[in-house]
Amino acid sequence: MSKHVLIVRHAHALDALLGQEDHDRPLSTHGAYEAKMLATYMQNQHIVPDHILCSSAVRTRATAAILEQESALSLELRHNLDSLYLADAAQLQQHLTSLDDNAQCLMVIAHNPGVSEWAYCLASPREKETLPYVLHTAGLLHFFSSSSSWHEVAYHQCRLLHLFDPSLC
Repeated sequence: MSKHVLIVRHAHALDALLGQEDHDRPLSTHGAYEAKMLATYMQNQHIVPDHILCSSAVRTRATAAILEQESALSLELRHNLDSLYLADAAQLQQHLTSLDDNAQCLMVIAHNPGVSEWAYCLASPREKETLPYVLHTAGLLHFFSSSSSWHEVAYHQCRLLHLFDPSLC
């Protein structure tokens, strides 16, 4: 059985207010709109994760909530993790390889630069040419692996199926 990896960067967030922690930044109005655009794209492409890992930051949880509302995704699929807040590529890969193999399609909602770096690590050499240098806010990269186990989803071997960038819409 193959595996699908959906890498999502959180939607646009407001700048931090004086004394506000970065972790607590909410989505901007534009960010909420971006997340709705992503949800529509996912519905139109029939992209449905069966497992969602989400950074515990306010902006990532808000992005996930909009995707869940607009796409009718189940809240039970989502796990908010402090360890995904500003995680690097190696940390993101570690979460992926620790998944139960019953899951077929993982969505990770996290932050740059980690998500963009991780995408470059997963992509096959030929796919790297089509990747954006930096994943835009509310951007989605949908990778496919022929591996039957999450433990076998390796760097430089995934094929890019979908790329969504709301700034191009």
